Amino acid sequence: MLKSILIALSVLLLSAVTLSQPAQAGPILTQEFLAEDAGGEIISIGAISFDTDDLDEWFPGTGDLLAWESFTLFGFEIDTSLFFVSVGFNPEDLYAGLEFISFDVTDVGMTMAFQGFFDLNDQSLPPQFTMFNFISGELTVSDIFSPGQVSVVSAPATIWLLFASAGGLLLRQRRQNMV
Repeated sequence: MLKSILIALSVLLLSAVTLSQPAQAGPILTQEFLAEDAGGEIISIGAISFDTDDLDEWFPGTGDLLAWESFTLFGFEIDTSLFFVSVGFNPEDLYAGLEFISFDVTDVGMTMAFQGFFDLNDQSLPPQFTMFNFISGELTVSDIFSPGQVSVVSAPATIWLLFASAGGLLLRQRRQNMV
């Protein structure tokens, strides 16, 4: 009786942990963006997070971004229906972050449009960031645009799913032996 209760509690705990974890197919890369404000100070202006498995490979290490987990600029969430984003990174070293990004996007509320570009591999192409406010008609341009902090989150849910399935099989086997 005590063993059955312990097994049931173990399965319940394992299920709770497994279901609370996101199931991702690949590592999630998050890249912060830095730009120069009106006072000449370098500030964080936003970040993009994407699943590295959502890239359509053109060349090794570069790709066309098909979807992102989140993309914010100046606190605005970017709409996935009105976008162009192309990114490049080294799949052998995700912690190095993006080597290239080019985007032309609009926020969800259709009040701001953003355009940006940097290529760390080609220093002859100057980085650029522009922001256009549809309401006021104000255009802001900065030639200081660069990558900031990068973080990579792997997919730990896979191991939890493996343990949960093994626990379920053990429980099923045990119940069949009891009958």
